[in-house]
Amino acid sequence: MKNNEIIAFTSLEDAINDWANHYRPLSIDYEHGAMIYRRESKEATTYHIGKTIRGTKGSKVTRPNVVLAFLYFYGFESVFRWILHRDDIAAFIHTHPRPPLGFSYRRHSKEDLGLLKLKRIREVIVVPYENLEVNREVKSKPSA
Repeated sequence: MKNNEIIAFTSLEDAINDWANHYRPLSIDYEHGAMIYRRESKEATTYHIGKTIRGTKGSKVTRPNVVLAFLYFYGFESVFRWILHRDDIAAFIHTHPRPPLGFSYRRHSKEDLGLLKLKRIREVIVVPYENLEVNREVKSKPSA
């Protein structure tokens, strides 16, 4: 998975499942995050996973998160990928670590859902450590 940027997946689902299966077991204490990009050509539409970054560990003040990683992906990586390959952001994918006893990190946080307000983010995906789910939230289309 180290060179996942060069793997071309034929579907978004294949890219999601490959990334989730690799990073879920590594996320016991930390979140991991990456962008999945869509590349269109005359021959085919393919999906590519950008750089994966391990986020911060939780503290008494904060939960584990990938905020700084997301800022890098959205502000730099995605721009360079657009310039070089005309890649669009298909989704932001990230893990949620093992929750404290009696809690669950299965679903999107309010911060996760807030990312859908950003212009270029179409989908936010949560891969919880605690089970085999892959939870997806897609930007709703504006009503006409």
